[in-house]
Amino acid sequence: WTPQYSGQLRLQRSGCRLPVVRSLPRQCSGARRLCLRATATADTALSQEIAAAPPRKSPWQLLLEPPAAPVTYRALTRIHLHADASPSAGVLPNADIEEGATFRAVEAREVGGMLFLKADTEHGSGWLIDTGMTGTGQGQKVLEKVPTYELRASGALQVEDFALDGTGIPPGSLFYLPDFITASDEEEMQHDIDSTGKRLGWIPVTNRRMQGLGAPGALPPFLERLSEVLTECGAVPSGYYPNHCLVNDYTQGHGISPHSDPDRFTPHVAILSLLDSTYMEFARVLPYTISGAPRHRVVLAPRSLLVFRGAMFTDWTHEIPEMTEDAMEKVDWHKAGVPAPRRCRRLSLTMRREVSWRNEATTV
Repeated sequence: WTPQYSGQLRLQRSGCRLPVVRSLPRQCSGARRLCLRATATADTALSQEIAAAPPRKSPWQLLLEPPAAPVTYRALTRIHLHADASPSAGVLPNADIEEGATFRAVEAREVGGMLFLKADTEHGSGWLIDTGMTGTGQGQKVLEKVPTYELRASGALQVEDFALDGTGIPPGSLFYLPDFITASDEEEMQHDIDSTGKRLGWIPVTNRRMQGLGAPGALPPFLERLSEVLTECGAVPSGYYPNHCLVNDYTQGHGISPHSDPDRFTPHVAILSLLDSTYMEFARVLPYTISGAPRHRVVLAPRSLLVFRGAMFTDWTHEIPEMTEDAMEKVDWHKAGVPAPRRCRRLSLTMRREVSWRNEATTV
């Protein structure tokens, strides 16, 4: 026996799990079967044929990523459209997308390790590859997503395009919108938050400080504007205009433990992140237990908006882990296209609608 492998084993016949008492050679993991003695209780020895328990899913596999389509893109170079999602498909005549033009991809397919997008243009529909295939542009991206704030400003934002999909997540209940505001908007909002904090004060809580603004009173003007934007673009359904904002001020990579939001709020939440990156982890607790719950991570970039509603509000908990080295290694930040957390100041604005369930039960 060599102390190279240890972990948890599962009794093949009973399905129960036992800790490894003696270290096993690494080559014994996986499908190879062994006969060991493991102490169960009260020094009672059992001898069973056991197999290594299946490895837990890689944390990176739990990361939810925005879909490649439907999405609005901008061409970084002239793009030829093809008749099919194949590198050998013929080029469509008179259907090129010019450099700088915006277009909508309505479908995505991965073929042979390449991402094909079906584009709808004024000249018709066709397929394109998201990277250059020949010449100096080989392997280089030929398109980029149009920033959310541009779509919002032009009235072309469709929140449904930003839906996230994962095990157990009901359709239309979780959305992630990167670049929801500009960098100058972020700077102005930080100034407004700090000014409000000086005027009304901050509430110190574990690992952060907070402000509770709005209901039963009025929101400050800058948050009224944000509520209007959230309603106009469809991030919050009509009739659920946010009247309350919880501002959390985190430093040094701190986070918040798993929790569910109080039921005095309607089940519609929009969270705007400012200044630093982090990620939020969701775990389904109804009808599961915490230990057996599906779990998903969503990266939160500065200036991004996270929206969850319905069952994601009632049946799932959410948390922001403390950004330790171990926690940060659970996300491939480069793949996510988000700067790794700097563990500096981070502001979070949670916009919700607070109601009196007794008085408004018939309308909610």
